[in-house]
Order: sequence, then C-alpha cells, then structure tokens
Amino acid sequence: MRTVREALRSAGHTVALFACGPRPDGSADYAVVTSDSMLARAVLQMANPEVSQGLRTMVREFRPDVVLVGHFAYHVSPHALSALGDVPMVIYLMDYKSICPVGSKLLPNLSPCREDSGIVCMRRGCVSPPHWLRDRPRYALIRRALARAALVLTPSATLHRQLATAGIQTTVLPQPVPLPTSGFQRQPAHAPCFVYVGRLSREKGVPLLIDAFMRVRRAYPDTSLRIAGDGPLQSELAGLVAATDGVALLGALSPEQVEAELSTAWALIAPSLWEEPFGLVALEAIVRGVPVIASDTGGFTETVVHGSTGLLFTTARVEALTASLVSIASGTAFPGARIDEAFIAQARLTYTTNAHVHQLIEIFARVHRDRALPASE
Repeated sequence: MRTVREALRSAGHTVALFACGPRPDGSADYAVVTSDSMLARAVLQMANPEVSQGLRTMVREFRPDVVLVGHFAYHVSPHALSALGDVPMVIYLMDYKSICPVGSKLLPNLSPCREDSGIVCMRRGCVSPPHWLRDRPRYALIRRALARAALVLTPSATLHRQLATAGIQTTVLPQPVPLPTSGFQRQPAHAPCFVYVGRLSREKGVPLLIDAFMRVRRAYPDTSLRIAGDGPLQSELAGLVAATDGVALLGALSPEQVEAELSTAWALIAPSLWEEPFGLVALEAIVRGVPVIASDTGGFTETVVHGSTGLLFTTARVEALTASLVSIASGTAFPGARIDEAFIAQARLTYTTNAHVHQLIEIFARVHRDRALPASE
C-alpha cells in the first residue's frame, strides 16, 4: 500500500493512507491503534468505534473520490466501512479471510479444505463453537461490505477461483513487485546456500523445509539454510534448528537485509502447505535473478515457470522438496544459481509497479465516472 501510494502521488494524484492495527504504519496519514489481544479482537472485529470515527474523520477532512480497502477482515471491522458513507469503495482481497475463519483454507491436519465455510468449520475442528457463533453475524457484515463495493480485486487466478466458488466475483489485478535497489548485486555464495523469507506459521511449511534440508546436508555437508521471519512457530523452530547444523534463524529482517540475503542465495525456498493467494516472495526473488523452489499450488503456479525461473515440487512431499534442493545444490538445475536474463526482464516488465498503478487509475476513474452518471442523466 505504501508503494502504491507513492506511485499514485508520482502520477499526480492526491492520496492519503489510512492504517489501523496494533502497530499501524508510522508513515500513514491517518492511523488508529487497535488491540492485538484475542479477547479484544473478538469484539473489535465485529464493531470498532475508534476505526469508524477515524474513517469518518478521514472522509470529512480528505474528501476522497474513491477508497481502496485492503485487509479489512482483520483489524478493520467490516461494520466500520459504513463510515465511508457514499464514497465509492474498491476492495482488494489478498487472502482467504473473507471466506475462511482461520484465513488459510487448511484443516487442522494441514490438508486443504475444499468446502464452503459454515457449520463445517466447527465440525472439522477449525474453530470452537463460541468462535463459530460469533462469526455468523461478522461474516454477514463481510458479505454486506463486499456487496456494497464498486469492485472487488484479487491478485491471482487462484484466489479468484476460490472466491468465485464462495459466490464472490472479483477482477484479477496482480500485486506490484518491488524491483531491486540500485546497489543490488547478484553474488551467489561459494557453497550452496538456501534462503526462506516469510512468516513462521504452520501453513508456510518451514518444518518440512528443515526436514528436507537435513537430508540434503548428508550429501552436501557445506550447504546452508537461512530462515528470515518471525511468527507463532518461532520457539518450535528454534528447537529444531538447535539440533541441525547449517541452519540459521535470522528473525524479522528489513527489506534491505532481505535483499542482501537474496544476493548470495542459490535459491529462495517457498514450501507452503496452503494455496498461496499470490506468493509475492517468489517474484521478489525472480526479479533479482534468484531461482525459486516452490510448492506446486496456489499463486506459485502462476508466477514460477518450472525449469525457467525455478522448480515446482509436489506440495507437502518432503522427498520432492529434497530432490529439488539437490538439483540446485548439485548444479544440475540452474548452474551458477542464476536465471536467464530474458526471464528476469519479463518478470520485471509484467509485475512492475507502474503497470499495476496504471490499471488502478483506470479502475478508479471508471468507478468515479459510474458513480456520477445517475446524477448527470
């Protein structure tokens, strides 16, 4: 959202960023701090008076022609969006939260859920009975907000299909990918070095990656794995890493630090168990010339070209992931740990911020024009 804001401003538009959450973006023009405690969120996700007031203030002072809404199903109560009044709203759904109470479309056993949300969410053990009951009116509010939107966007065909199955019609607009900084230089490490960047949570498949890496290291003892990110699995993974040579837990890194890790990586590993709604991290690696090893599901199947920009392996299969790691470590795939320049250039052209923002401007203009038509007739 910050990237889009600055690109829109560079194109001559007046833009304000409204952020809310336990740690709202310090660069936001309007911000509301909300609680991250489970009890508070249970209430605030239904109705959040402070966010509602903040939105009313933004509308009164800034007077927007169109509002782009993202991630509203978490800290912005869907009820709060009514504070926008008659301002046209474009919603960008970048995850499954609007159709799945746990947000991942994964069952407790980490297998994909193929059913629509409802009482099945309680029967399968995804949520408790109180949670399920609380969600009934909340998801009614989410549906109402989506119905009110002038347009609903989504970043991938994968998410588009999932939402369509749940009765939500969307238009696909891929996320913009930050290009390498001016000082970025690709210098693969002397020995095989794999990098993971992302949230440390169940759906991301990091324990699977560590298991596969341990197998690879038996044949290639100088191989290393560097894991960047934080999340609920951090303590568990620290225990695994303590017993595994060659693995480093780096914690959360800045974009500049992530780019430094990518500069030396032989491959970025994305072993997700869920169907990634888009998988931005894969493209961030590809536009920097870093091959990607990713699970063959979700958004990765749309952005990683097997054999050209990376390797796709059978999701959740440790043997398949191990084989892909060995292919890179041995130099069988992507000798020199590099992607052909033509594929890098194509990715940079397809997912550029300018292309994304150009399409957004056209969408906003159409939405604003359609809103004005009844009054002018």
